[in-house]
Amino acid sequence: MKLLRRINSDSNLHLLSYMNGNQWMATDYKERFYLFNDDETIKTVIDYNGKGGYIRNTARLGSNYIAVKVMADLPNGGEVAPPLVTTKTDARANGPISSAGTTQAPVSQTTAATTVAPTKSKIVGGDRQHEIARQAKALRDERRATIDARHEYLFGRLAEAIGIEPSQVEDHILGDDKFDCIDDFFLAGGRRVLMFYYQESKNPEPNQPVYGRLTNTGPKKRVMISTGDESMQLTGVLYYFVRPNQPKAITPANIVNEVVFGQLDASNGKMLESIDQLLANMLIPLLQQYEDWGALKTRSNINVQDFLDAMSQFTATVNGASDNIAHQVKLAPSDNDSTLSTLATPNDYQTMAQNGDFIVECEKLMDKWCKQIEKILAESEQIRREADDVGPSAELIHWKQRMATFNNLLEQIKSPRCRAVVGVLQSAKSKSINRWRDLDARITDAANEAKDNVRYLYTLDKFFSTLDKNNPNAIAENIPSLMNAIRMIHSISQYYNSSERMTSLFVKITNQMINTCKRYIKNGCTRLWDIPKQDLINRIQESKKLNNEYQAYFHKTKGKLQESANERQWNFR
Repeated sequence: MKLLRRINSDSNLHLLSYMNGNQWMATDYKERFYLFNDDETIKTVIDYNGKGGYIRNTARLGSNYIAVKVMADLPNGGEVAPPLVTTKTDARANGPISSAGTTQAPVSQTTAATTVAPTKSKIVGGDRQHEIARQAKALRDERRATIDARHEYLFGRLAEAIGIEPSQVEDHILGDDKFDCIDDFFLAGGRRVLMFYYQESKNPEPNQPVYGRLTNTGPKKRVMISTGDESMQLTGVLYYFVRPNQPKAITPANIVNEVVFGQLDASNGKMLESIDQLLANMLIPLLQQYEDWGALKTRSNINVQDFLDAMSQFTATVNGASDNIAHQVKLAPSDNDSTLSTLATPNDYQTMAQNGDFIVECEKLMDKWCKQIEKILAESEQIRREADDVGPSAELIHWKQRMATFNNLLEQIKSPRCRAVVGVLQSAKSKSINRWRDLDARITDAANEAKDNVRYLYTLDKFFSTLDKNNPNAIAENIPSLMNAIRMIHSISQYYNSSERMTSLFVKITNQMINTCKRYIKNGCTRLWDIPKQDLINRIQESKKLNNEYQAYFHKTKGKLQESANERQWNFR
């Protein structure tokens, strides 16, 4: 129902719609409908009965009939919304009876359909929007009355991080259907984490109320409360408040000290990068400086060291995954991608092979792809630059990265776009195909090698963690199993059985043993002189014992292989 203008300054009457030539309809939104002539003199008054429920009357406007539905008092005592107005026709010869009790002439169906129907749609739709907006405003006002210093602190931190005004944050959150999560977060024993998304919402539609206000614009970035279990995907930035001391209620006096604030940026696919930065630049440095570990007492405790090492390994894994995504190579696009996407059968390829210009474009595109692939293969064959003390986990990380790179290339090569280019050039018997086939085979072989090596190195991963966490005596107990696992890989692996690969692996295993022994000897101390003499001697002796057993089992395994002519020999030192 569209409000057009006020009828006059002496009344609270508002014109709703221009109806059928020279007659208007107006309402005061509370008690009555007024039908006006062209000179603004009242023609008919439709009264509200004041008894609750609904009152229905009909009044005539020209040759059409207006069915008026006036709603009485609302359940919550609020103001009556604009009435719903519809139109109808009557085929009876004598016509319906108006509110004045007179018989009217029959209605022309054609006139009713063409003249009145559009007005009905506008009036009903407008009434619904205003009612929704009114209810939403009432809810917002009710919530605004409950805001205290705790809410203002949350809104302020969010506004500062986003770069908008706190009033804008408040405006967004007051209309959120998960607003109660904030109050639950403040309660003793309540919600531990409170999360907010700042991104575009795909739910609101144009001309629909958004947070209690009407809008004609498309999606805009807004602050939205998240419980973590909704179907809405995070595409923007996640802001979170965490309360480490959950049993303690959050008050205006303690919220600054009891609540931790942070963010994760998932925009443009940067989630892993954001997690990596959070771990590497904030959490791990803080943990490494932390001294009070409760029952574990100090950071030198072996369990604390194990925890810190596990955190570092997890960070390295996240960093590796982030690098893989960031450095993925995408084969060059083409101006003919839309055409290529429609080619799917040999007949399609054969047809396009008759087009000389299209063949030239496909050959240029394939040449770009070949250069990209050749560059990747050349980089993968270069000698790796690694630190002198790097451990065996780096070997697994390296092959996982290679597997991700080549698998990504294989997926693109198998895509409909690439298959279409190859199919068309094969049909045209282009010379570019031979170069492409060679590179395709090399990429496939490199992907298989990386996959095979990752599979076998994963069988050693449990030993890698043992080398990193335990003391020399515990490591020595696992050396026989470690040697048998390496022997198995060398015997049956298709790619990881070369002297170069095995030598690199043993160097990294030795490095890790040395690093573990150094940490064990120091026992959290920065100077050897601070360690009791006898403890220091015992720790050094245990480290020497590990070295002796490690070399003994290596030569023992090598000797067993020499006794078996059917097995591959360890021809490395």
